[in-house]
Order: sequence, then C-alpha cells, then structure tokens
Amino acid sequence: MRIKIGSLKGQPGASLRWTQSLAGDSLEADLPSGVEISSPIAVDVVVTNTGKGLLVRGTLECNVQYQCTRCLREFPSTLTGDVEEFYRTSPEAVVVDDGDDFFPDEAETLVGDEIDLTEPLREALLLAVPMKILCSADCRGLCPKCGQPLAAQTCDCEEPVTDLRFAPLLDLFKKQEKTQERGKDNGSTKAETLKGKN
Repeated sequence: MRIKIGSLKGQPGASLRWTQSLAGDSLEADLPSGVEISSPIAVDVVVTNTGKGLLVRGTLECNVQYQCTRCLREFPSTLTGDVEEFYRTSPEAVVVDDGDDFFPDEAETLVGDEIDLTEPLREALLLAVPMKILCSADCRGLCPKCGQPLAAQTCDCEEPVTDLRFAPLLDLFKKQEKTQERGKDNGSTKAETLKGKN
C-alpha cells in the first residue's frame, strides 16, 4: 500500500490522486469481534504538496458483516472511513499557521519517494466502526430467560415485571417509602397524644 510521490517533491500546490482496491483481509486483523469485511476495500485519496509537507486526504469504503451486540444477529452493512495524514518532507521545524488543522510535532518525516498508507488506512477503518453495533435502533435483544431473540416472536416466557438492571433502585424506593410511612405514623401518634392531654 505504497504511493510513489517523487513527482510532488519541490512542487508546492501539486497533487496526485491514488485509487486502489485492496483485499479485505489486508486490514481487518485489528477489527473488533463481530465485524468481518466481506468485500474489497475501495481506497480513494489525494496527496497534495502544501509547501510544508505532503497532506493525504481521502476515503475508504467496504462491505462488512456485523453482529448485533444486543441480539447477536448477523447483518450486512457498509463501512466508510475518512483518511487524513500529514508527512513532513524535512525534519526541520515547520512553521504553522493558525488555520492549520494538523500537528506538525506529531507528523512523520517522509524518507524516500514513497508513502506507506498501511497504518493510516488501518486507523481509518478502526475509527469508522461504530462503538455500539445494532441491527436496528429498536432492537429488543435476547430474552433474559430462554435466550431467544425477542424480535423473532417465538419466545413464550413471561415478561419480567421489573427490569433486572433497576432492581437495586426499586429496593431503595421501597425502603424510602417505608421510612416515610413510619414518619407519618409517628407524627399521627404524637398528634393524638397531644389531643388526649388537652
């Protein structure tokens, strides 16, 4: 995954476009479980000589097979990521304008006439994966008793009266209600005692 950029050296403002179709398994080694690439990865980037270095911008796209984190059902989708990387052409300090949106201190210094995009493409792919993968926004997940997907409507289990995740809160509310009732009872008893004395 290397781009030859020799023609851009010493040519501020010049740019070149690089499009490539990469094998799906060339970048999926670091993908989380439940994500599988099911097509070639289409890469389309433009390398521009900014005068301070080489700026790589573009996109990558591929078909993926996801596994829903709620119901564990597999479903197809499309994964699209943005690629943006800056390479210094010399190790000298780069003067940065206020409008620059890259960090020259962290930028890699380019050696030779090629750019290796393997790591930037891998990072773009990883960042494009959703933090929570759902087959649908209203996915009901699995039955907590029998484990059947609730969307399939084949589960005959009775729905729990209370969501188990909120059981500790329910206990807390019950204790608070009892405490309040005791306070009311004590107040009524005191009032009756005072009336009796009068």
